[in-house]
Amino acid sequence: MARGTTNTTATFITGDVLPAATENDANLLISSADDDALYDVVDLEPPFAATTTNVAVGFMWRKRAKAGVLGDTGARTVHVDPVRAFRSSTSNFIPRAMLSGVTQVVSDVALGAAPAAGNWKIDLVYAQLAYVNPSEPSQGTVLTIGLATQATEVLFANAPTFASLPANTASPPTWYVPIAYVKNNAGVGVVEQEDILEIPPTDLGDLSKDVQMREIAQLSGVDVRRAFAFDENAPQRLTVGGPSIWVDTAVNGIVTNTITPVVVAHRNTDYAKREFLIPACKAAAANGTSSTNGVIVANIKLDDTRDWRGANFRTELWESQLTTGQFAEEDPSATGAKVFPAMKDTVSGLTGAAYRVSIGQSWNTVTPDGAVTDSRLWAAVFSLDATIPGSGTRNGVTSILAATDAWGIIVDPTTGVLHWWCKRAGVGVAGPAVWIMLEAWFSNHLPL
Repeated sequence: MARGTTNTTATFITGDVLPAATENDANLLISSADDDALYDVVDLEPPFAATTTNVAVGFMWRKRAKAGVLGDTGARTVHVDPVRAFRSSTSNFIPRAMLSGVTQVVSDVALGAAPAAGNWKIDLVYAQLAYVNPSEPSQGTVLTIGLATQATEVLFANAPTFASLPANTASPPTWYVPIAYVKNNAGVGVVEQEDILEIPPTDLGDLSKDVQMREIAQLSGVDVRRAFAFDENAPQRLTVGGPSIWVDTAVNGIVTNTITPVVVAHRNTDYAKREFLIPACKAAAANGTSSTNGVIVANIKLDDTRDWRGANFRTELWESQLTTGQFAEEDPSATGAKVFPAMKDTVSGLTGAAYRVSIGQSWNTVTPDGAVTDSRLWAAVFSLDATIPGSGTRNGVTSILAATDAWGIIVDPTTGVLHWWCKRAGVGVAGPAVWIMLEAWFSNHLPL
């Protein structure tokens, strides 16, 4: 449904299809883009039991910038780049009825009065999406940027209080989209870029989407799909006696009522990439990378921005050998010379860094071989046991893990959240920092 200005008999009678009015300025005409087409770009599904006020929301920057919210080095102000904000359909029966609005220029948002001396809090920058004329939705939408302030302040030594997003309203219909958190500190007359925090998607109670929407692969420049060659992998060729070379030579290479060969193209593949920086862990932590007395610890969340079930994974892990001269980012406990994770052909002992690669999947619960005897959805496993992918020494560099130890990344089968899995022998042994890069390909394994 297009959101443009109405083209009715009344407008023809006045002699002007687009009568002069505020709803016909450039900003509102752009905001009246065909949201049904945009649905195919961002795929913003309505939540379960969607209503006028129960919607899924998201936003997309209209400027190719590294940061959409910028701090001001001369004032207590943030600058919000032009943005398009969305709300999903208000009904599960018409899932494509998405609505969006845009801003045309950079919006300046002042933080207001500073907290009392020695106090701080966290404010919230948001976008408000509304109709130009609630009685005539076809006239388009208007998007404004606002600030939700947190009234309660706490001492610098305490955990901050976060501002809440205003509630969506049914009459007149108005929807709020969180953009970023901003630290509001006493005694500071500027807003540093480090003071701007991304909104966790779970703030909206929805693990399946990032708040910041990404374009589909064709727009992002990433061609994400399973490789396909029609002569070999077309379904009609993967039949008994078919011409594909896989039919007579591969296991499960024939299409049946219960088997779909893995060589069949999956055009609905989604690709995700994350980095994890696990800090060096103190000796008494008994989690992370420190010793756990041989007990499995699997409750540390690594990522809950989406549902990670139904994916194939490739993961790289760099493990520092030292617990002090580490390479963790912005870690004040790291003093002196840093040990960076680089492979060397002639290094050995505790002066190098172990590099590991693992593959995994999150659609079939399995028990790895060797030191790990835990049945999970394994995205990655890192261990000394030679039967586990990515384990063993690398160019003479041994892991800090003992033969019965292991680290890993698992997917919660109920929530789809990524968790860190660790089991390390000993008591009171510190652990190093690790840097992890994870890639996931979501194909047609359920749940997506």
